Amino acid sequence: MTSNWKEILSLRNITQFPLVSGVSDSRLSRVYPLMQLDVQNILEECAEYNVGVILFGSSITMLCNVTSDIDICIETEKYDLDLFYEVQRKIQLRSKHPCDVLYYKDLQESDKVLNEIRTKGLKLQEVKKCVC
Repeated sequence: MTSNWKEILSLRNITQFPLVSGVSDSRLSRVYPLMQLDVQNILEECAEYNVGVILFGSSITMLCNVTSDIDICIETEKYDLDLFYEVQRKIQLRSKHPCDVLYYKDLQESDKVLNEIRTKGLKLQEVKKCVC
């Protein structure tokens, strides 16, 4: 019985999932299937902005379920709250699931969530450096 529980508990560590129908971006195999379409829609929305997009939290784990939200961290090259709020609004409108959208530049080194973003987050879009 103990070994069966170890096997069951080890499923929590799965980090690759099958892509659902309609999802073509292979990077989204790291996203729990329930959230893949929403994340793809969010990435399409963010593509027009020069922002970094990092996915973290339960949506990239086996702990994800129908009541889960999508945790996203947005990076910008310079501190720009107007840009962040615009992207945040577009993300929330594009997703069927609730989204918690954090601004990387507002996080403090002491924030536990910052460590999770840095160590476990899935970077899906990079900020393009301005050649000014």
